[in-house]
Amino acid sequence: MIDTNWLTHARFQVTAPKLDRRQWLMAGGAILLLLVAAGHGFAGDLYLSARDLAALRRERALLAADVERLRTELALENATREELERHAAELNARVAELNGQVEFLRARKTPGRSAE
Repeated sequence: MIDTNWLTHARFQVTAPKLDRRQWLMAGGAILLLLVAAGHGFAGDLYLSARDLAALRRERALLAADVERLRTELALENATREELERHAAELNARVAELNGQVEFLRARKTPGRSAE
């Protein structure tokens, strides 16, 4: 027979395995690495040099000038397109007018008359 009476009076405590020195050093190094990476991510811009800032400002100025040039070219091309569409509409109206005149002249021409 098995004595199970001790199970009702036993105390069970959850214990974590003890870490040795090497595991503590590895955990500390990992935490330090995470802190350095997070610090660089949050405050990385604080370490930019004046030369880097000047280069970024020059690049931004060049890009802004490029954007303005492209906007001007786009406006010019839009104006040109609108002018061409207007001119095409005028030419189509003129073609329709000339076709009307040709039809009128054909209708007036007598079938028995020669072209001499």
